[in-house]
Amino acid sequence: MTNLLQIIEEKSAATGYKCGLSLIQICVATNISISSLKPLLNELHAAGKIKVREGINQKLIFPIIDKNNA
Repeated sequence: MTNLLQIIEEKSAATGYKCGLSLIQICVATNISISSLKPLLNELHAAGKIKVREGINQKLIFPIIDKNNA
């Protein structure tokens, strides 16, 4: 699960944390199916590691950045 969070953080950092990732983008990057990925994302969300925002066409996943440790 930390590998999943690391991928989300790296992809988001490449855009200056301005762009989130879609579920499909995460599936392609991790090579995990949507049905297997959703429970992992739910755990990360419950732990306060990621947030989900509504994009123009779909929901986007962003890492939560702790500015105190950055």
